[in-house]
Amino acid sequence: MNNANPRGAKSASGKRIEAAEADYKAAAKALTQAIRRAYPAGTLVDVQIGNAVIVAEIIRHSDFYRDPQKMTGINIHTGKTRNFYPFQIIGN
Repeated sequence: MNNANPRGAKSASGKRIEAAEADYKAAAKALTQAIRRAYPAGTLVDVQIGNAVIVAEIIRHSDFYRDPQKMTGINIHTGKTRNFYPFQIIGN
């Protein structure tokens, strides 16, 4: 029997998927780095959480492979930890 794709060989679609995954990882890393430069840990920001606006101190950034845009901050008035994204930051 003639097998055009022996076990272990990559198909053209498999190679395209791997290339797209590599492109995604590079873009996610670049996005995470840009957010970390724009909003380093220790930065105070006004954040829209639902209808409320809070003042939060950024304490950490998510890893690129989990959620590249997510940041964690502490509400400076209540001490509560909140997760948020750059689009929720007001006035920066």
